[in-house]
Amino acid sequence: MQKLLVFVVQMCLILSIQALTIEEKATVTKIGKKCIEETKVDVKLVEKGERGEFADDPKLKEFVFCFLKASDIINADGYPKPDEIKVRLANDAPVSEIDDVLSQCESKAATPVDRAADLWKCYWKKSPVHIPLQ
Repeated sequence: MQKLLVFVVQMCLILSIQALTIEEKATVTKIGKKCIEETKVDVKLVEKGERGEFADDPKLKEFVFCFLKASDIINADGYPKPDEIKVRLANDAPVSEIDDVLSQCESKAATPVDRAADLWKCYWKKSPVHIPLQ
């Protein structure tokens, strides 16, 4: 349980530079727990991914898909929701920067899970600052 708490706290830090409200923190915690339980991902792989070390692991990819979809960052087909992302980032990044990162992170992967994983990896590589998504 303590490891799960550490993970959720890390996700809060990773996904947000700005201070999260109590409600947002509760949402991140709820989504993180739900996706860990559903995917049975090894939390160590998630922790490594948070540092930019991405394992080619099916459960990790499923976790990323679950988390981004439940956070309303991607749709059921694994494609990003640019308008939703721009609304969330309005106070943290210029629209041109958001558009630039999104255009660089278009995935040609065949499955929604792989598209979500590609987005996550690309975001870490291309974003000059890890701008908040949650």
